[in-house]
Amino acid sequence: MRNAGFTLVEMLIVCAVALIVASIMIPAVVHIQRKNAERLAENEVKEIAALIEQYKLYTGVYPQANLLEILAEQDGQTLSNTTNLGNESLVLALCSLDNGGPYLRRDLADVNRKKLQNLDRDNAWKVALNNTFFTDSELREYVDPWGVPYVYFDNSVYFDTTVHTYTVGGTTFQARPIKDPQGRFYEPLGFQLWSCGPNRVNDQGKGDDITAWVVDR
Repeated sequence: MRNAGFTLVEMLIVCAVALIVASIMIPAVVHIQRKNAERLAENEVKEIAALIEQYKLYTGVYPQANLLEILAEQDGQTLSNTTNLGNESLVLALCSLDNGGPYLRRDLADVNRKKLQNLDRDNAWKVALNNTFFTDSELREYVDPWGVPYVYFDNSVYFDTTVHTYTVGGTTFQARPIKDPQGRFYEPLGFQLWSCGPNRVNDQGKGDDITAWVVDR
């Protein structure tokens, strides 16, 4: 009678089958996770764009990408840094209790949601956070599913020579308003909003970037 249990050969066969199954399943799972994250980013871009349009409908202007600079100048203050400026200015405008706001949901500021983060560890002065739903002085960025701030420019800064610098995880990248192949700005009368996509690299609207408008790639 054969002894109970597996032989060494049978165990090797089982391990080999398990490795084959894993080699098939893991890439499939990674692909599904990537596609889900891409769909989430696409939906978030649409949602943020819709909130920006609501803000414009109420105030007559789009949220300014250099709002923090404007407020600092008015209040005689100096910004602790100018990284993530467009995103932070957008969040500040959409979280304001004035001008028909807030437009962003308060629960996005929950630390467990990880959607509004202070990646560059900067703080604002009282006038900048006055009449927002924030209870501290941190300046936050709205981040995409890969933890990178969405890039935002309104049309009033398209022709500025300043290039916005963004930072995430100790890595910085620069962004500027995007032009089409004919040299014209996309959304010339509106705004530009995009995610750097799964590779977390700013491709200026190309590559795997996810934009609020259709880009000729």
